[in-house]
Amino acid sequence: MKIGELAQATKISIRTLHHYDEIGLLKPSSRTESSHRLYTESDIARLHKIVSLRNIGFSLEEVGQFVGHSHEELRDLIARQLEKVEVEREELDRKQWCIKAAHEAANFEQFQGSEKLISMIRELTIQSQYLSAEERQIIQSKNNALGLQRIKEMHSKLEQLTLLAQKFMSQNIDPTEPQVIALANEWNALGQEGVGDNPEVVKKIKLMLQENPDLASYRGINQDLLEYLKKAFRSQKPSEA
Repeated sequence: MKIGELAQATKISIRTLHHYDEIGLLKPSSRTESSHRLYTESDIARLHKIVSLRNIGFSLEEVGQFVGHSHEELRDLIARQLEKVEVEREELDRKQWCIKAAHEAANFEQFQGSEKLISMIRELTIQSQYLSAEERQIIQSKNNALGLQRIKEMHSKLEQLTLLAQKFMSQNIDPTEPQVIALANEWNALGQEGVGDNPEVVKKIKLMLQENPDLASYRGINQDLLEYLKKAFRSQKPSEA
């Protein structure tokens, strides 16, 4: 079979077949007197193997190493490829979660301007590294249930609470004062509404903010402010919290 016929039969371009020949991956068994490539049934069978391995993500270099392996060896290689693809899928899912959230945030007043939006993307990226795929899905499901309008309202409310907390701190108002406690309770309720009542998710987000104290500074939220609100919330009697 000539190269043009093989290309037509397999839907693989002549250019690709030339490349396979050049790198030694698929050399024709013979040539005509005018040096045209001629492929045998054995060559075609090898091409099908190459295409099959390429279709599940192996590189040309890997295909060249694997195509002649035994069943057992190939089975083990496929198992390792499966592990690799699962890791890549998890990474793609993580990126998709960040991109979707960033796309929604781009429509909010609080994140107008490239600097704020990039800071939000940084926050989402780090958050996604702390949360498992299941936990990210919990947050996504919660956001879907809340709806875009309610999420906008929550971001606006959080901005107001942040400004008020900054004001209380600048005025040296003790965190045990009733107005600060009321603010801390609103802040806490807003957070629970956003992530649900999953204690593991809440724990991880708190840990993220502790280990990355400047992460939400672009929104006016820093470690001092969080500690101030924490003191206010903890100052309540158990029946009041």
